[in-house]
Amino acid sequence: MSSASGSYSLEDISERRRADLEALGLSSGAAGSLATHGATAAGLKELAQCSTLDCLTRMHSTLGATKFNFPHFMMVGWQKCATTSIYYHLARHPEVLKPFVKEPHFFTSCQRAGPACKVAGGNNERAYIRDNLQVERAVGSGLTLATMDASVDYAQYAEPMAARLAELFPWVKLVFVMRERIGRAMSWKNMMEQKFGKGCKSELSKCLAGSLSESMVVISSTPGAP
Repeated sequence: MSSASGSYSLEDISERRRADLEALGLSSGAAGSLATHGATAAGLKELAQCSTLDCLTRMHSTLGATKFNFPHFMMVGWQKCATTSIYYHLARHPEVLKPFVKEPHFFTSCQRAGPACKVAGGNNERAYIRDNLQVERAVGSGLTLATMDASVDYAQYAEPMAARLAELFPWVKLVFVMRERIGRAMSWKNMMEQKFGKGCKSELSKCLAGSLSESMVVISSTPGAP
């Protein structure tokens, strides 16, 4: 079932993926009719079979020239900075593959079995590559469509993630969206309180006592938060 944010339940994602591939005339794991832009059809078919992130890294160096890399970009932050609006604008672009779920949280919540994880099987690289990054559809286009992960909590956990992402996807483009701090803090406090019933319960001025950077940690670091 589609939500207000345009994401789907884990049960929906695989079914929508299969229906999407059938509508495009692509079989699961196949490259279909390819516009290769320099990459070999055999190489693209091999990419479609990747079930690990290390495989994506390895294939990137052997594919040859393609219009877009795989994955091509990540919108990694920040929350409450109109990232959902920007996501919808990007997803409507004819050269961007709209994800079935905006924020899979694969590199964050899925790594610790958190409730925000939107990848079937949790820390399941094959499901993330197939269902979330849509490798088969990307390959079917000959990588003429760009794939994205718009999990905007990635910037929040940048320190432990940065080295891993640089190792896996040194080519990936990172999109940061920023906002003036007080407006963002107000929006964040309201979301945590209204959506999750968590976070700082005091007046905003008390929540933000001290530096804004420290206060954002106070607002967002409630145990059990997604």
